[in-house]
Amino acid sequence: MITGKYGVNTGVLNVGDELPADSITLRRFLAEDSNTNNYESAVIGKWHLAGTPPEANHPATMGIDYYAGHLRGTIDDYLAWDLTINGVTSQSNVYHTTAVTDLAIDWIDDQTQPWFLWLGFAAPHTPFHLPPSSLHSQTLSGTDQDIAANPRDYYLAAIEAMDTEIGRLLNSMSETQRDNTLILYIGDNGTPRRVVDTEVYANDAKGSVTEGGLRVPMVASGAGVTRQNVREGALINSTDFFATIASVAGSTVTAIEDSQSFAGLLTDSSTAGRQYIYSDFEGDSVSGWAIRDAQYKLIQSINGNQQLYDLISDPQEMSNLLDGTGDFSSVVAQLAVVATTIRQTDDSGSDNSGDTAAIDITGELFTQRSSNCEDYIAAYQSTAMDVFRSVLFTGNLTISSSNGKCQFQANGVPNHDFNDGQQGFPNNLSEQSYNCEITTSPVFAQSNTELAIGDDNGLMLNGVKIDLLAAACFGV
Repeated sequence: MITGKYGVNTGVLNVGDELPADSITLRRFLAEDSNTNNYESAVIGKWHLAGTPPEANHPATMGIDYYAGHLRGTIDDYLAWDLTINGVTSQSNVYHTTAVTDLAIDWIDDQTQPWFLWLGFAAPHTPFHLPPSSLHSQTLSGTDQDIAANPRDYYLAAIEAMDTEIGRLLNSMSETQRDNTLILYIGDNGTPRRVVDTEVYANDAKGSVTEGGLRVPMVASGAGVTRQNVREGALINSTDFFATIASVAGSTVTAIEDSQSFAGLLTDSSTAGRQYIYSDFEGDSVSGWAIRDAQYKLIQSINGNQQLYDLISDPQEMSNLLDGTGDFSSVVAQLAVVATTIRQTDDSGSDNSGDTAAIDITGELFTQRSSNCEDYIAAYQSTAMDVFRSVLFTGNLTISSSNGKCQFQANGVPNHDFNDGQQGFPNNLSEQSYNCEITTSPVFAQSNTELAIGDDNGLMLNGVKIDLLAAACFGV
């Protein structure tokens, strides 16, 4: 798999010995099943997980055998950027697109077993720049003034440079290797508004829930792809790459969380696929969600306003069907029901029976330090004893997310035994069901917040709220 920011994410899967069928998530698939079957994995290029900046060893903690690239979402300079290789960070002065391609070629050359590589380019993400002349055919000055006046020209130059380097990567592989390698190519979101091609999508760009903000290019080629030089109209979500890659590598799992395998489409156009694609977004000017099926797309803003489009006859979403005289209430109702189900369902940790399999955190000491609460999405459960009263409690916590915020549903019971001092608590503990919501991207406040009795000042990862001033009264 090969992939990149606003341009290409490239994944390369070298198919060798089949993997066992008990893989449930791609992370487990790569981190656990691969290790026991000599299946090597690497992520090279953009990481952009676990907050900004994440810990240098975060890729390793997520089960990646080898990581080399930039951990942040963006880079400030394509010729001067922080390169992290397996937890060690240094400064690189090699053009980023070339550097990550070099790293990918070197890593592939070292492999003697079946392997999986995810290559994420930063290009053509901002800052818009002039790539080395050997990588593109554009005639550009590269001055700050010219870049500001003609950003799309530099955007296209960065894409061409990336295309050149992807070609170099593929050419570095032997014919036997290429014949045994599946290549999946995908863009990761819509084009930035400053450089959007209005002849393709005139209505909007990145940062929206229109097709211009959501629809991206995708190409599949190589081993196992018998359908060649054809377009496929099936609905595919980027999350489907997880189940697809697992399937191609030998797993019999066809669905992982909300990931559905499209491996069958590589050989058979009649393969059944997903029926709906759901997306949501929260920003300064756009907040809402969208859901589509093979024909219709419903968009609902955060204030409840709705738009409905027929994507077959109106792919640029220029004519809102709800502004006309036709009755599309049944279409809206059907799409809205599916969207509501998706928004209210947290399948994290679910097993194949459909029941939620909560993660047991009894007595666990939490050590992960991600600033993004989405890294903890799951259902949790614990068994804790009120030692003083010899009463057993069950703690429950569910973490989900939507619209850039995490929702915590808990009953206030800790994940460890409590009330084990010489005297009992002033008040007996009882379950207290409550919901809390926090942003997925927290920032430091501009001023201090005064403490007050009864105010919730924090939430621990076992679902217990913190009232600092009240706790201080008891000498905590």
